[in-house]
Amino acid sequence: MLSHLFGHLPQLPWWNCTLQIVGLVASYIGAVLNARKRVDGFYVWLVANVVLFCVHCASGIWILAVLDVLYFRINLMGIRKWKSMPESALEPT
Repeated sequence: MLSHLFGHLPQLPWWNCTLQIVGLVASYIGAVLNARKRVDGFYVWLVANVVLFCVHCASGIWILAVLDVLYFRINLMGIRKWKSMPESALEPT
């Protein structure tokens, strides 16, 4: 059915699809945690970026693999910055 909408879809191995779902769910959870001003969100995003990096490399989508590396670096910067902020600055509003 999807092939009628999007043309020919490549057959991906089960683990690729599973890791895509894990990466998607982890990215969403990380965003929710960060929206609640919780530094944990950055750690969840780190996991999501590693998972998606593996998926993108295995699929040959190199530009997205580079983006995953950049996001990983941004998350490390966010962790460092948020850990140096006073607790009162991170209280949910």
